[in-house]
Amino acid sequence: MQLKGYLEQNGFTENYPSNLQIVGGNFDPGPMRQAIATLASYLWLAGLGFAFFGHIIFNFLGMKDPERLPAWYNYLQKNKTACLIGLFVLNNMGNSQLATGAFEIILDGELIYSKLGNGNVPKPETLAALLLEKGMKQGTNMML
Repeated sequence: MQLKGYLEQNGFTENYPSNLQIVGGNFDPGPMRQAIATLASYLWLAGLGFAFFGHIIFNFLGMKDPERLPAWYNYLQKNKTACLIGLFVLNNMGNSQLATGAFEIILDGELIYSKLGNGNVPKPETLAALLLEKGMKQGTNMML
């Protein structure tokens, strides 16, 4: 259940304090992880290009003789499916570098919960208890 829906269902919305904001965003994974993801994406796109349009690219470059084509390109053409699967996996692994799994709750500038620190997302009941502990008022129909 989404946090906002849980809070509404359990009576918190009647007494939202002015300092409570539910905001989503992306946690910066860092420059190294971004570089890995970018490189993997470029390799995936280049692999797709050469797998399907390599003959056109090499013809344009004047390399019409099959003997003059690079060995990696000949390998790619002979094992197209395996190479594309490998590049697909590489691209997915690169993109997974961008997923940090961050989920943090900040109230009045104070960090009250961090998935990065605790290793898991809190259950709605746990989250409600944390908010009550920090001074959020409970509605009349609150059921935990």
